[in-house]
Amino acid sequence: CTTREQAPTNAFKIKEKLTVDVELNAEDCVFDTVQRVTGMFDERETNPTPQQANLICKPSDLAAEPVPLVKAIPVQEHHLPAPSVTTSVETQRSVLPACVLGLGSAWPPEVFHHSQTQLAEALISQRRLSSSSAKFVRESFANSGVERRGLCTSLEKVYSRPSEEKDCDELRSEMQIALQDMLLSAATCALEEWGGDPATLTHVIFGTTSSSDTPSHEVALIERLKLQSTVERVSLDHMGCLGGYRALALASEIACASSAHRVLLLYGDMGVFLSSFLPRDASRQEMGTSAVFADGAAAAVVGASPRDGEQSFYEVLSSKSYFVDNSEDVLSLHFHGPDVRKTVRENLTSIVGDSIGAFTHSVLDGSGIDLHSCAVLCQPSSKAMMTMIKNQLGLSESQMEVPWRVLSQHGNSSGSTNLQMLDVLQKSASDAFQYEWVVGLAYGPGVRLEGVLLRNTRRQRTSIKTSCYVGLGPPCVLSMSSAWPSKEFQHKQSDILNALLSQTDLCVEDRHFAKSVYAGTQVEHRGLCLPSEELYKKPASKEAKNVQTQRVLSVIFEVFVAAAESALREWGGEISTITHLLCGSLSFEDSPGPECKLLERLNLRRDVKLVFVGHMGCLAGYRTLALASQIAAVQESNRVLLVYGDVSVLLGTKLPKNPSKLDLMSVSLFADGAAAAVIGCVPQNAENVVYEVHKAKSQIIAKSQRDMFMKLRGDGTVENVVSPRVPIFIGKGVKAFVDRILEGSGIPLRDCAMLCHPGGKTILETIEEKLQLSRDQTMSSWAILKDHGNMSGATNLQVADHFRHSELRTRFSWAVCMSFGPGLGMEGLLLRIPCCEQGTLKLEGSSCTTREQAPTNAFKIKEKLTVDVELNAEDCVFDTVQRVTGMFDERETNPTPQQANLICKPSDLAAEPVPLVKAIPVQEHHLPAPSVTTSVETQRSVLPACVLGLGSAWPPEVFHHSQTQLAEALISQRRLSSSSAKFVRESFANSGVERRGLCTSLEKVYSRPSEEKDCDELRSEMQIALQDMLLSAATCALEEWGGDPATLTHVIFGTTSSSDTPSHEVALIERLKLQSTVERVSLDHMGCLGGYRALALASEIACASSAHRVLLLYGDMGVFLSSFLPRDASRQEMGTSAVFADGAAAAVVGASPRDGEQSFYEVLSSKSYFVDNSEDVLSLHFHGPDVRKTVRENLTSIVGDSIGAFTHSVLDGSGIDLHSCAVLCQPSSKAMMTMIKNQLGLSESQMEVPWRVLSQHGNSSGSTNLQMLDVLQKSASDAFQYEWVVGLAYGPGVRLEGVLLRNTRRQRTSIKTSCYVGLGPPCVLSMSSAWPSKEFQHKQSDILNALLSQTDLCVEDRHFAKSVYAGTQVEHRGLCLPSEELYKKPASKEAKNVQTQRVLSVIFEVFVAAAESALREWGGEISTITHLLCGSLSFEDSPGPECKLLERLNLRRDVKLVFVGHMGCLAGYRTLALASQIAAVQESNRVLLVYGDVSVLLGTKLPKNPSKLDLMSVSLFADGAAAAVIGCVPQNAENVVYEVHKAKSQIIAKSQRDMFMKLRGDGTVENVVSPRVP
Repeated sequence: CTTREQAPTNAFKIKEKLTVDVELNAEDCVFDTVQRVTGMFDERETNPTPQQANLICKPSDLAAEPVPLVKAIPVQEHHLPAPSVTTSVETQRSVLPACVLGLGSAWPPEVFHHSQTQLAEALISQRRLSSSSAKFVRESFANSGVERRGLCTSLEKVYSRPSEEKDCDELRSEMQIALQDMLLSAATCALEEWGGDPATLTHVIFGTTSSSDTPSHEVALIERLKLQSTVERVSLDHMGCLGGYRALALASEIACASSAHRVLLLYGDMGVFLSSFLPRDASRQEMGTSAVFADGAAAAVVGASPRDGEQSFYEVLSSKSYFVDNSEDVLSLHFHGPDVRKTVRENLTSIVGDSIGAFTHSVLDGSGIDLHSCAVLCQPSSKAMMTMIKNQLGLSESQMEVPWRVLSQHGNSSGSTNLQMLDVLQKSASDAFQYEWVVGLAYGPGVRLEGVLLRNTRRQRTSIKTSCYVGLGPPCVLSMSSAWPSKEFQHKQSDILNALLSQTDLCVEDRHFAKSVYAGTQVEHRGLCLPSEELYKKPASKEAKNVQTQRVLSVIFEVFVAAAESALREWGGEISTITHLLCGSLSFEDSPGPECKLLERLNLRRDVKLVFVGHMGCLAGYRTLALASQIAAVQESNRVLLVYGDVSVLLGTKLPKNPSKLDLMSVSLFADGAAAAVIGCVPQNAENVVYEVHKAKSQIIAKSQRDMFMKLRGDGTVENVVSPRVPIFIGKGVKAFVDRILEGSGIPLRDCAMLCHPGGKTILETIEEKLQLSRDQTMSSWAILKDHGNMSGATNLQVADHFRHSELRTRFSWAVCMSFGPGLGMEGLLLRIPCCEQGTLKLEGSSCTTREQAPTNAFKIKEKLTVDVELNAEDCVFDTVQRVTGMFDERETNPTPQQANLICKPSDLAAEPVPLVKAIPVQEHHLPAPSVTTSVETQRSVLPACVLGLGSAWPPEVFHHSQTQLAEALISQRRLSSSSAKFVRESFANSGVERRGLCTSLEKVYSRPSEEKDCDELRSEMQIALQDMLLSAATCALEEWGGDPATLTHVIFGTTSSSDTPSHEVALIERLKLQSTVERVSLDHMGCLGGYRALALASEIACASSAHRVLLLYGDMGVFLSSFLPRDASRQEMGTSAVFADGAAAAVVGASPRDGEQSFYEVLSSKSYFVDNSEDVLSLHFHGPDVRKTVRENLTSIVGDSIGAFTHSVLDGSGIDLHSCAVLCQPSSKAMMTMIKNQLGLSESQMEVPWRVLSQHGNSSGSTNLQMLDVLQKSASDAFQYEWVVGLAYGPGVRLEGVLLRNTRRQRTSIKTSCYVGLGPPCVLSMSSAWPSKEFQHKQSDILNALLSQTDLCVEDRHFAKSVYAGTQVEHRGLCLPSEELYKKPASKEAKNVQTQRVLSVIFEVFVAAAESALREWGGEISTITHLLCGSLSFEDSPGPECKLLERLNLRRDVKLVFVGHMGCLAGYRTLALASQIAAVQESNRVLLVYGDVSVLLGTKLPKNPSKLDLMSVSLFADGAAAAVIGCVPQNAENVVYEVHKAKSQIIAKSQRDMFMKLRGDGTVENVVSPRVP
């Protein structure tokens, strides 16, 4: 290599070692080069050797001006195992950009071209419009910018919608014939201009929004153009006016995937549909929309690396997509029977206008090209839109010449116009042709924007030759998932048959035929998205039919989402790295289809590239997988999310009145379902390979088009044909087709699994017979057919998904995939099945052994660790933890002698290996060394956290009452009717509780005070009692621990029974004489799961540092539900009060027990789960003095549906059998505990402790979680004999919480280690602030005026208020009420509640805005958020905002939720410290912290005669929120905002009464900030 000065300027840029398809020595340095590429040199720049120079374009071959447009993709030094066959050329990417090698356009014959005036008059006369509507139409058509356009029907019929269904069908058929003829004409022109051999075309892409038939036109056109029947085809749908550019970008990616690829792109649309099928009740907007749309088609041939004789017209340099949020209903196309409705909202122009500038510049981003040096081919949608775009972008007339010309002469032919403009430009001699660069812009349903950047290569014909291709290795399926409708929509095949027979009027012969067909399918169950009573039942009206259709599509959309989310979760990558969403279905007629909603629902990037595949039926799954693989092969960074699904249930409701035998056969097999996968090349370290895709083949079977197709009739019924000849066709062609798939591989078919689409029993048996397959080879196909039926294209992927989970996976190294569908066509893939092959890994300074030589279950290597001991830099250090086992990966090895000293030896561990606690490796990614010594808080203990002491407390014996006593107290004190009294006695008797403690006398327990003053006194008494119980429990726990209280570093307190700020932990710190510098956290809204959630949190803090010792306090007062039971309490509320009691518990938690410390439990893992759509099922609401506990009737079933899977998730990976565990489930009620016992199949001894606690003490909410642990460890019963303990609880939300613990007192094993893993300081990775919207921003002077006008202050207090407000230095505040409501007291209790909910709704949106902003800045994958730490003073009800926030942000349902309350103005930094300590536990932890408060209600809750302190308190406080993402060891894409190096706390003595907040009984708030605070 020579020096930089000797290198040809701007010719070469080296990035990584490349794999090149030429003969080179392995050690040669090969360059990442592309045509016309320039850029900054990196640290390894150099010149080519003479050998390499022949491969590279010389500067003399290039145009004069260097422009950095196209980047070749380097291959990282990361290689998959070499396949045993030669990887086909499909995985060899061309370094050159894709080129448009031929273009063609077509419009209707001249006889069908009409002037706008003629068309306007035809609309007026044929629809008999009123004079005002006629005037509107004439103006709309005259101002459209269109002079004439072609519509493939006579002028006399263009707007005369047929009234008969038969006539509708005939007209549709005429239009489809016309469309196909135009496509044929355009394709012929493009192929002639290309000049190549049509037999070398490898792909056909077809797009339209004007056909719902399956197969679509590409099959007939392949035959009419005499293309090879093996050409790979894709049919696109739902793309609208941007479809041409999107399809061109897709064709370019396929072309770049291999230099051998030549793609024929066909696009056509029929604007005449919007005229002839304009609804009879069409709005003016719909009539105006029909003023521009026309019929047309276009075609292009696309390929990379032009060959001899090929001429490039355009180079496709880049493409961009963008989805505009909340715009789905702004531009859409809907098919209602024969009617076609095009919706264009009035704000479309402004929506596009707001985005078009930034979007256009993103298309040019990084190119160095000035927009004003480009021809701009924007979609000619309307005169108004084009004028807006021209003005927004500051374009000249010549730049926009082509779109204006096409609009004027031809109108808007939807997506085909994109390509027609390219054709017009390249055949033009006008000024527009002088531009070298071309920007294509379009918008379509969604609203989505699409842009392409092209180079007009005909301006300067530069012939470029190169054979340099970059090999990325085979595309890989990185995850895969299947999904079906929920249980209510799963039906037995026999029940489906009965529904058919009962709902249809079949003759005797057809009934026998139907029974025979259904019995012979081999299908046992199918998912169909309707309840059984609606199967095959025709809706009573058109409206009912539309409602049913939307309901079904909503259900199947959720199945799509489930499949996609599952695939994304398994993949585990960052969701923002998904570059393409490839979605497919037969079931969605409207535009946009499900792809836009899916993009939003999955929170994909708004610039992800969307492709919707339709009309491909049962072969679509493997076809789209092949397409996704080719997209992935273009670029190493491409990650394609593929989602395919179909809903077949509507075939039954759309059966014709007299169904034929073919109709009956077609509905006997089809079902509803979806599947998803993530596909990419060059897997990264965290990505697993499910399959490698090595080949893709296609075949169309001649003369079979009428044997499998689907067609929508004019009456809304569907003709779905699968003829008996299909198995015959497949049988004749399958052997030759499979031979083509395996050709050149050297792999015998007997060594391959056959993942065949289960199109039916006969088809599978035919394939087995023709290919001489064993049942093992086709097992997955039969299994899916039996359990789920035929779900069209989704079934392909589900078969592959089933196989990879089956036991037979290890039998085969290769799989042949085959599907067939409308056409009749066949699709095939050759997949390699990766397996964990035994081998060795060479690491720095260490010798590696085989798996057999490694100590069993002792060691697992992941990454190099940074360890707090002296080691040579080259030593290999192991990822080891106490009692860890697990599957070895490919790099397993033994430790060196130096390393062995760091690792717990098997002899130190208990006998049974359990993979519970994982130490976190540190990647080779280092932040700059801090200038201060990082404190011990960032040194994580490898050992699990331990419970070192426990204590429990209940009310004094005098307050313990029997259930009978309490029931009679409720009946007498609330004067219940005889029926209600009977209900109460039964509820209390059947509760499972014998006695419980409630901290008030029996005479007052249910006598709700009527006076506010009495309410306040009673609340105060209860808070004193709660604090006393907490003190008692804490004292017991500290005594059992035996450590020095001065060494406690943290106090965590939790309750749902206090709304005071600060909460009890401050007083307890003082009463227990703890250090005033202890770090404290106050939790809220956790309800009955709070104890386990707090224990998990304490464990994470303990594991963050061996120095941490955490005092956990939890207490709740069930007496609130009795004494403050509303006067109008429902029976459900009275029944709920039958089990709740008062109690408290405490624990000391730490890791790495010191001398003198004894571990009672090891906390091994914790799990959380949020049950969707269950927020109102279990909740707690505070309405003034009333406390309402809502428990819906379906709570037991909701918990029951989830508890089994959730419990197994708690044990997941541990190897522990549930039946060897004591199960401490929350003793919430006898019915719930019985259900859990039965669901999990538990014995009496496993559940002994919860039953005992329920009987003797009742349910003390979250404190009961810890009380059960205390009872168990002090017990001598059978329950104590279990070594393993599973804790289960549920709480508001509905949320489930689980912990897995080891009872260490059963076997006192002393474990010593000094091994700590240093993760470096926790880092704030993003941060954001948010405030209420402008309408809620007020000047301080206006707020003062509101105070003075709404309150009755004396003269002195008015002067005081003015002085205070003026002295605050505050100019503006956000307060979540309009100015006229500030300080205004609501007129009634109901009005107050309404106002409160309105304010909380506004502040919740502020929470969301802050969180979303922080997540956006962070840029990580939202599924990697492990904790949601939420805090506020403002939410009294349970659950608080955390559950809604989880749903709104689409966080994982098992994210760990913590709600911090009662901490006021110090809470932001306190929660940031807490989040930092959670992050320091584990490298993968990512904590989303959201804190916010609403202070505006302090004004409306001012007492009647506010004091000066009250006036001061409302002068300063405002509403707002902030959010941050915190984690350790930032990944490459993460930016560090701050490093957190220390956290300290201090409580100032004798100051509790100087700053506090207290809720009074009348609903007002005492918010005190005294003058002594400064």
